[in-house]
Amino acid sequence: MSPPQHRDEHRSEPLDERLRDNAALDEIELTSRLMIAASGADARLSQDEVDALLGVAGDDDPVN
Repeated sequence: MSPPQHRDEHRSEPLDERLRDNAALDEIELTSRLMIAASGADARLSQDEVDALLGVAGDDDPVN
């Protein structure tokens, strides 16, 4: 009978780079920023604050 494996002993193979989805990772990062900012805010975030967190121009900002 083999000895039981501990969680620390289990090692997974590195992720195949062909499976990496940069768009999904970027979306997760932006969502995380919004969640952290919203959880630390005293009031609802304004649209300008959300736009700033996402790095996008608001309706009043000129687009380059």
